Amino acid sequence: MRKMQILLIGFFVGMILFPINFASADKANEIVDTLNKFIDTLTITINVNPVSQENREKCGLRSILLYTSSTLLIEPPGLCPNGEPSSVATKVTKEEVSRVITLLAETNFLEQAKKYYSERTPTASKTSAPPANAMDILDKKSDVNLKAQLGGYIIQLNMFDQNWYTYYENSFEWTKESKEFFLKIESSLEGEARKQISALFKKIE
Repeated sequence: MRKMQILLIGFFVGMILFPINFASADKANEIVDTLNKFIDTLTITINVNPVSQENREKCGLRSILLYTSSTLLIEPPGLCPNGEPSSVATKVTKEEVSRVITLLAETNFLEQAKKYYSERTPTASKTSAPPANAMDILDKKSDVNLKAQLGGYIIQLNMFDQNWYTYYENSFEWTKESKEFFLKIESSLEGEARKQISALFKKIE
């Protein structure tokens, strides 16, 4: 797949969505290439936990996982006490996931995302080095998790090779700009995935 270029459109939205970073587009392009290379293993998760105490006490849809391969082992959906799903997993096409990756690349999400790894096999460390410039997920700092617990929003991209899982994770605030950005994500998806994303965003509002 040809190398995706980081478009200037979306740059200013990106500065508002995620902390400003003056890293070159080369880093984001490199991540995009890697994500597309492993697109068969890629999952994208959007987690939300509204700050409003009223919203937090209401059980409902809080997490959506997008995946491309029917061979991936996907956990059953989480359920609220009333039986309503708190999380859903939806299969999408590679083209849809690639469009979402491109949208993330148009902001500085990829440059700012924290990168983690974990072993996929017991012999991973004996077979190959862990992913470069990544932190062991067991040493993961609690700041992103804390934001989610107190009220926040997280996007996580997860992929794997023969030996390692790699995670890219970033948090964001729900603002007018981020709403416009996620409407673009919603528009880039089709069918059931678009319906689920729309339902998730309605829960936020």
